[in-house]
Amino acid sequence: MSHIVTVKSKIHDPAAVVAACQRLHLPAPNHGTVELFSGAATGFVLQLPGWQYPVVVDTLTGNLQYDNYDGRWKE
Repeated sequence: MSHIVTVKSKIHDPAAVVAACQRLHLPAPNHGTVELFSGAATGFVLQLPGWQYPVVVDTLTGNLQYDNYDGRWKE
């Protein structure tokens, strides 16, 4: 069973993703492919405080993917 959540959004500007991370005092995102619990995701990788798996922003599709599993994956 997949635990990956996909959020449809309209985030297509990489510079806006970087600026949002700066404003929120999050680490700068890197572009790449990461393994979530039940699959891989490619895009800008955002590591949120206390989360085991990152949020991945695909600026080509505008989608965000993350694996939260009802909050159980927090560190």
